[in-house]
Amino acid sequence: FALHYPRVAFTLKKGGGASASTSVVLRTSGNGDINGILSAAFGRDIPKHVLPVAGSVPGLGLTVDGVVTSPSYLGAKAGFVLFINHRLVSCSPLKTALTALYASLLPRGSHPFLYMALKLPSAAVDVNVHPTK
Repeated sequence: FALHYPRVAFTLKKGGGASASTSVVLRTSGNGDINGILSAAFGRDIPKHVLPVAGSVPGLGLTVDGVVTSPSYLGAKAGFVLFINHRLVSCSPLKTALTALYASLLPRGSHPFLYMALKLPSAAVDVNVHPTK
């Protein structure tokens, strides 16, 4: 959510149990700095390797905005954050397709990080239907 709403300050705390104190796991400033959020949430190396993604398909009413890592990024684990119409979505088929696309570009054992925000006409998306139903 911090990536999708960079102008909102977030603080994530981890509780230590009933008697232990909480500790801050993630804190963002809300100043709109995507690279700062990426660094704090996903590791200091990611901002050095991200490329912006933006585009639209006017006939479909589709717009996309986000960041993806360049082929120089050597991530040990794939990262995929997807928002559709401002809702956080888990979409395994899209994640699989995009990481397969990267497979030919990255060294063996490396994985990309992708953050994408898609906007579609609300009539084209039924939020109550899951693709596996």
